[in-house]
Amino acid sequence: MEQIDQVVYPHKIHPSKQEGLDTLEGRITPKKLRNVKQAKLAAVLGITQGRVSQLVNAEPNNLTVLRKYIQEAGRRDSVLLLLQKEKVD
Repeated sequence: MEQIDQVVYPHKIHPSKQEGLDTLEGRITPKKLRNVKQAKLAAVLGITQGRVSQLVNAEPNNLTVLRKYIQEAGRRDSVLLLLQKEKVD
């Protein structure tokens, strides 16, 4: 019976594992990106603050260019960790 419960209800048996996975499941929205300083974002992305400014100014309304750069650079997880650390909602 215990084995069936482990398979059917894994979140009840190991709730701490689920909490750790949820931290990187958020979305990178323009609102969240605007609330983070460009210098910190640049440090996480490994580029200069000036380059971040160029990416922001390329499309200032919804930051599509910046979000696409984050995805292509493979830095989504590090940006999400920054957003979590900064408690940006």
